Amino acid sequence: MFAILAAVTFGILLFLDLIDQLPIGDLFNWNTLVALGLLFIALHLCGVGTAYPARFRGRRR
Repeated sequence: MFAILAAVTFGILLFLDLIDQLPIGDLFNWNTLVALGLLFIALHLCGVGTAYPARFRGRRR
């Protein structure tokens, strides 16, 4: 649950950072790359892109 909230928060942060840098042309600065990395980590912790659903981890009965 917290990983999903973190992914949404970092997505909004990345969007606002890209909008802020749009007229200047310096899209990939340090802050943008950090926000992008944190977004990818949060999505990984949510289970996005995994082969198995996150709720079925562990032993099955």
